[in-house]
Amino acid sequence: MKEILVIRLSAIGDILLTTPVLRRLKTLYSNARITFLVKEQYTDFIAACPDVDNIIVWKKDASILQMKRI
Repeated sequence: MKEILVIRLSAIGDILLTTPVLRRLKTLYSNARITFLVKEQYTDFIAACPDVDNIIVWKKDASILQMKRI
């Protein structure tokens, strides 16, 4: 199974504008699992997108090394 990671950490407008991209990715790669990395405060917005299979939450004080362990 292919896996696709989409990273958009901030700017709620930019996060919402990625939803058509997610829909297109799901159409092109229907068997792929799409994971979205997003800051904690924007999780609810992307959780409403049916094309996202998994969400990784970047906690406010997490370092890049801590995120790598997830």
